[in-house]
Amino acid sequence: MKRKYRRYVFAVAFLRRKEPQFLLLHRTKNWKGWELPKGGFQDCEKASVCLNRELREETGQKKIKIIAKTRHFIKYPFPKGFLKDGHIYHGAKGYVFVVELFSKKVKVDKNEHDKYMWLGMNEAMEILTHKNQKNALKYVCDRYKLS
Repeated sequence: MKRKYRRYVFAVAFLRRKEPQFLLLHRTKNWKGWELPKGGFQDCEKASVCLNRELREETGQKKIKIIAKTRHFIKYPFPKGFLKDGHIYHGAKGYVFVVELFSKKVKVDKNEHDKYMWLGMNEAMEILTHKNQKNALKYVCDRYKLS
């Protein structure tokens, strides 16, 4: 049987400064740790629509600029038997987007996160919980010259 993965978008979201500042969210739903903004697709929505919706839901940010949909891909497993929207998923997978934000003000979705931080690339690399997201941040910083 083919394993089913839930489609996701991941955002390396940043403020353009002398040293770019990257947004990290502190996750509290299902696990605890620091992550990049991310979220799953609803129905048949396009990636850009999903990205806009997720950033609005998780951060309150309404004005964003999608710089790129990268070639960098994140894939990870869910706990066995993970059920979402009536489907059992083996894990999540999706492309990483580079997104410029224009406001430092963030309103986190308290259902999933309890706080946020703006950090330079080196500090963000130290604090991100998962290696695949560290790899995504490094890829984006190198490829798009954000470090």
